Amino acid sequence: MVTELPIAVGFGISQPGHVSVLGGLADAAVIGSSLVSEIEKAASIEAGASALTARIRLLKQAAQTGMSKREAAP
Repeated sequence: MVTELPIAVGFGISQPGHVSVLGGLADAAVIGSSLVSEIEKAASIEAGASALTARIRLLKQAAQTGMSKREAAP
């Protein structure tokens, strides 16, 4: 291990599969582009809030069910 500091990855992370794969490589996924995309598509503030909530839950579930760092360790 090179560092004990947490590692976050965040370029191009927008799909559940991206987050799932990162479970073995990073401590956090930065999903800013995905959230901005949901905001841009929303017709109203309420619709945007609902879309953001759904997207965050989907990505969080992918992180929780993806490969853990322990499984990836040799």
